[in-house]
Amino acid sequence: MSDHGNCHPSRRHSNGTPYNLSPAEMKVIPLIVEGLTSRQIGRIFNYSESTIKFHLRGIMSQMGTRNRTETAVKWVREQENRVKMGRITVNRDDPGLKITLPGGQQSAYLVLSPDEIKKGFQRPLRFNYQHLRCKRYTSMSKEIAETYARDPKFYGSTFCYTCGAHFPVGESGEFIWEEDGTKVGT
Repeated sequence: MSDHGNCHPSRRHSNGTPYNLSPAEMKVIPLIVEGLTSRQIGRIFNYSESTIKFHLRGIMSQMGTRNRTETAVKWVREQENRVKMGRITVNRDDPGLKITLPGGQQSAYLVLSPDEIKKGFQRPLRFNYQHLRCKRYTSMSKEIAETYARDPKFYGSTFCYTCGAHFPVGESGEFIWEEDGTKVGT
């Protein structure tokens, strides 16, 4: 499951995109795709509407698009062309847990069952983390985020999309949560 290969920041930009988007821009673009207005996005992140428009202009400049709709369509098409993240499973014997896809992600990712998740979280629900080695951010699925929140030590490693490999988590791990800077897996 763990591939502790060399970290190559130049392989891809943040979160595997062909663009060098900032962490704030990476937060904004999925909401643009969902059709939210700059004002609505600003309320979610406690940013001003003008700050969101600033980020949108930066995104459009890098993507070579002229408006929100063109940006959203291009983003969705490019995401569909990226290597898909492995599926989610609660079966510890799933053979996909041992298969690595092109791009470094697993064919399947083990998560806690819905019944286990219902027992409550030990930590906050967080989705974005930074790899300390390459300084880039990766986002995780809701199911994996819930598993970390319920059982922070469930995983021994996590994936850096920029590096295309899994690296250790925990006290001596290589990742911190974007929200508070604490080590992933603690």
